[in-house]
Amino acid sequence: MRKRVSAKHLTTDVTARHQVRADILGQLFSQNITQGQALRLLRLRLLGFTQERFAQVTHISRKTLSDLENDRGNYSVDIVNQAFKPFGLKLTIAPVDLMLMKQILENK
Repeated sequence: MRKRVSAKHLTTDVTARHQVRADILGQLFSQNITQGQALRLLRLRLLGFTQERFAQVTHISRKTLSDLENDRGNYSVDIVNQAFKPFGLKLTIAPVDLMLMKQILENK
């Protein structure tokens, strides 16, 4: 039996949505969650979409989305970027060392 997406986790306030996205990215960058877990949290908390609906919007199959969210498979950068695009995100090369990332961002 499939679980329904709950509207209680959906964030509608614009400022709160930016904070939710920042919090999820912070968890991802600090390696507390995986890329797939981040995608799932973004989908549910920012859009409130089912996998089926999100797959339609992003033009990827529901199975591909499921694989991405469960960190399975070896998908191209294009597919991963397609999934993250609704959140204003894309894959990039970033330092593994968080201190180096902070230093780079502060010098910008």
